[in-house]
Amino acid sequence: MKKYLNLLINLVIIPLFLWSCEEAKDYNDPKDSVPPGNVTNVSVKNISGGAWIYYNLPSDNDVLGVKALMSFGEKPREAFSSKFNDSILIEGAPGTEEYIINLYTVDKSGNVSEPELVSIKPLMPPVDLVRQSLTINNTFGGVFLKWENEYKADISITIYTRNEEGSWDWYDAYHSNADIGKCVFRGLDPVEQPIRVEIRDKWMNYAENIETSVEPLYEEEIIGMNPATKQAIWTLYGVEDRTVLYRGELQDSRNISGGNNFPKVFDGIYTANWWMSEETRLTNYITTTDDKMMYPFYFIIDMGKNASYSRFKYWIRDRGPLMTAPSPDVFELWASNHVKAPSEVGNGSVEDNLKYWTAWPEIGGTDEWKNDWVKIADCVIRFPSGVNAIDGNYSVLTAEDQAFFRAGFDFEIDTEYAFQSFRYIRWVTKKCTTSQNMTQVAELKFFGQYQK
Repeated sequence: MKKYLNLLINLVIIPLFLWSCEEAKDYNDPKDSVPPGNVTNVSVKNISGGAWIYYNLPSDNDVLGVKALMSFGEKPREAFSSKFNDSILIEGAPGTEEYIINLYTVDKSGNVSEPELVSIKPLMPPVDLVRQSLTINNTFGGVFLKWENEYKADISITIYTRNEEGSWDWYDAYHSNADIGKCVFRGLDPVEQPIRVEIRDKWMNYAENIETSVEPLYEEEIIGMNPATKQAIWTLYGVEDRTVLYRGELQDSRNISGGNNFPKVFDGIYTANWWMSEETRLTNYITTTDDKMMYPFYFIIDMGKNASYSRFKYWIRDRGPLMTAPSPDVFELWASNHVKAPSEVGNGSVEDNLKYWTAWPEIGGTDEWKNDWVKIADCVIRFPSGVNAIDGNYSVLTAEDQAFFRAGFDFEIDTEYAFQSFRYIRWVTKKCTTSQNMTQVAELKFFGQYQK
C-alpha cells in the first residue's frame, strides 16, 4: 500500500516541479520597429501665447499618443498628449508671428511617425496682455501695481531701482497666476525716484520693460496709546454703553467689571500680556437655552482719530506648542466713519439690530451692515512652509515658520482704499485656532497716515 502511495505522490509532484521550472510567459505588449501612421484632419485654434492643435489619430492599435516639437527662440521644446485626446496644447510662444510645429505619432514600442508640419500664429502672449493692463500707483512706503491676467498665466513681476552709478538693481519680485492681480512693493523712500518694472512668464518670455518715476507716500504707525500720557487712543467700541449687545460683539468681561484689559492689544508687550474675551455665544444676546458658540464673531475698534491705512501686524500669544492659543486665524477687517446707533436700525430692538449686524441664521442675521462699510482686508494666516489656517495642522511648523510666527503676521490693507480716511474698524472672525470659550489677541499694530 505504501509503495502505491509513494508512486501517486511522485506522479503529482514531479509534473508540478517541471511546470514551475518552465520559462514564465511574457505578458507585455509585443515590440516592433514599424512606425505608426501620421495624424490626419489637422486643424488649429490660435490662442494667447500658443495654440490648440486638433487631429485624428491613425488606425494603428498600438498608438501611445502625439508628440509636438517646436522651437521658440534658441531652445527646442516638446509637448505630449495621450491617445485618449484628440488635441495637443502648444504654450509659451513669445510673439504673434507664424511658427511651424512638428507633430509625431508615438507608439508603445517607441517608434515615431514622419513629422506632420503644422503652422500656428499665436495671439498676443499673456505677458504682453498683462503689461497692457498694468497700472502703477504710489502708495504708503512704496508702489501699488494692479493688472488683468485673463488666462491666469504664471507670471513674475520684478521691480528694479537705480543705484548711484545709474544702473538698475534688483529690488523685489512677485509671482502670481490670479486673473485680477495686485501687489505692493514697500520699503521705498518717500521721494521721487525712477523704477523699472519687468514682466516675464514661466517660459522666460519678457514683455517690454516699463520705466517710470514714482513718489511713495510717507508711512507712519497709527498708534494705539499716547506715548507721553500713556493714555489709550484706541477703545473697544460699545463696551461702556453696552451697545455690544445690539451688534453681537465680543464682551470684554474685565472691561465690563471695571478693568481695562483692551489696551494690552497695543501695549508693546507681545508675549506676556494679551486681550482675553469671552467667546460669543447666543445666550449672551437673546433668551435661549441654546448655548451655541457663534461664528462669525465681531468687535469694533474706535481708532480715536481718522487715518488712512496701508497695512497691519498681528501677534498671537506665544505659548507652546505654537498656535494653540485661541486666536483668530481667518478673519476680515471692515472700515467706516459711522457706527449706527441701535435707534437707527429697524425699530431699535435688540432683535432688529442683531439681524442687521450679524450673519447668524438663529436670529435671521443678514450682515446688512456690510452695505454701509467697506472691506479693507481679507486675512488668512499662512506660513512659509505652506501650512495655513484653511488646511490646519499647526503641529508641523518648521523652524522658519516659528521665526515667522514670532515676527508677527503681516497683512496688507486693500490699496483701493489707501487714500480714504476711516475712524472705525470692525474685526470679523470666521475661524479660530482652537474651539476654546475665549479669544486672544496678543498685539496689533496699524500703519498708514493720519489725516491732518
